[in-house]
Amino acid sequence: MSNHYHLILETPEANLSKAMHYINGSYTTYINVKRKRSGHLFQGRYKSILVDTDNYLLELSRYIHLNPLRAGMVQKPEDYQYSSYRAYIKNRKDKLLSRELIYVLVSRRNGDSSKQYQIFVESVIGKELDNPMEKVYGGMLLGGTRFIKGILRRIKDDDFTREDVSNKKAFRASLKIEEVLEAVSSDCNVSRHDIIAYKSSKQKRWPYT
Repeated sequence: MSNHYHLILETPEANLSKAMHYINGSYTTYINVKRKRSGHLFQGRYKSILVDTDNYLLELSRYIHLNPLRAGMVQKPEDYQYSSYRAYIKNRKDKLLSRELIYVLVSRRNGDSSKQYQIFVESVIGKELDNPMEKVYGGMLLGGTRFIKGILRRIKDDDFTREDVSNKKAFRASLKIEEVLEAVSSDCNVSRHDIIAYKSSKQKRWPYT
């Protein structure tokens, strides 16, 4: 979009922070060199949400692909050049895109998967569409009650039996030093090596703002 972007990612490893740091860092460097500027490009860290594949992934995908249309940036969702929508409905090869899971979810009905997805997305054009992001639990989970409880059990090694538990408190945990380094590195656009070197120096003032 004009001031942010959305990605739906699936990773078999716990490496999302490294991937996002690489993407945002590389793009920031590219823009700074191209426009002869310096400093930050993105405001703050990225926000990640864990999505229930079975019930919410398809809805989220549709919402994202219709974002440019709702914002009045295009007349048709496939006209937006920074969207993967055209690749979905034309079933074109794309090295960065994996459509199999979305196709499986939408093609439970008979017919061509790409066509079925196009029908699914465009059937709500002009209608009031709920924002899936408003259903996010605790700022990081998008799914049904069963899905959320299952994740909470994995995060906290006990049953989720208490009522009216604070969403944010349910996810609080002590941060590891690696996570702190990653956050500072991303927010301040400075390498982990420089952070560690500064910690070992006698400087009294942090040089990055």
